[in-house]
Amino acid sequence: MNRKFNFSVGEYYHLYNRGTDKRVIFSSPDDYKRFMLLLRLCNSTVPVDIGNKLREGRTFEELMDTAVPTRLVDVLAYCLMPNHFHFLLYSKEDPSQIAKFMQSLCIAYSMYFNRRYKRVGGLFQGRFKAIRITNDAYLQHISRYIHLNPTDYKSYKWSSLPYYLNADKVNWLHPERILDIFGASYGEFIDEYHDQKLILQKIKHEIDD
Repeated sequence: MNRKFNFSVGEYYHLYNRGTDKRVIFSSPDDYKRFMLLLRLCNSTVPVDIGNKLREGRTFEELMDTAVPTRLVDVLAYCLMPNHFHFLLYSKEDPSQIAKFMQSLCIAYSMYFNRRYKRVGGLFQGRFKAIRITNDAYLQHISRYIHLNPTDYKSYKWSSLPYYLNADKVNWLHPERILDIFGASYGEFIDEYHDQKLILQKIKHEIDD
């Protein structure tokens, strides 16, 4: 992302980043869990010492359910892949909070990862990238694009898709901002595009042969 990128109040943004040299940034379930905890707890005006909480015997599930006093941004969708991640965020009262949240999250996770795997240097491929979402159709498409990153998207554990398909709710995720502008079934919306993509890939393969 250009360092002069200006976020605005009341806007939606697709943010993403990958590991430096496309390296793996999530090597185990514990890595995904730590990133999810940081995603949850860095989105707050009050810092939370995750290490101390874990040493106190708090479980991953308990920490994920911890109340956060004031959120910096609204998280609408996410997907964590082995070497990159995607977020869909909504800028609230103070647009500078997006950059603050992302910087806090990436620095905290990099420190954890480097400490755990005994490495030094930057973990991510520079600063995160950001794209402003300009209309409702684009907003719907981006949410679908994010959720279709994994091939096993229906059973993938590190994505917000289950919260779009089921009645489960958590206080740190806001799929309703997408679902409220969506008339049809979100599951059908996802599957339809996935099926079309498979057909196009098959045709391309047959043409290339």
